[in-house]
Amino acid sequence: MQSTGSLAGGLKLYRGLITGTNNVAIAPQIGLTIDVAPIAAAANVLATCAGFPVAGITNLGTNVALSTYPSTYAAATVLGLAAGTQRVAYRINWTLNTTGTNAGDNLLQGSTAQADLNWEIR
Repeated sequence: MQSTGSLAGGLKLYRGLITGTNNVAIAPQIGLTIDVAPIAAAANVLATCAGFPVAGITNLGTNVALSTYPSTYAAATVLGLAAGTQRVAYRINWTLNTTGTNAGDNLLQGSTAQADLNWEIR
């Protein structure tokens, strides 16, 4: 994510509407772990996360259910950005958590859940 704004602002990440097959049942079992860190203007982080910074990391949540991850700008965690060119990298991991029973897990077979991730600065 890169900002070249002339004013400082608050960058937030939040999710959009969850859709899919049986998404109401599976979305609570999808855990998101999201880290964000500033990166140098000339730096890039690969899709494999090679090059992700080891310092200055802000955790936006560890194993937070997709269904409860913030869905509005107002509810999301703010990352302050200074004026001028600023770059940040996001590392997003997901985990499919068990319901706690084989029967409950079996009910999730064939289920899907998807949601857009929105980055917004104000």
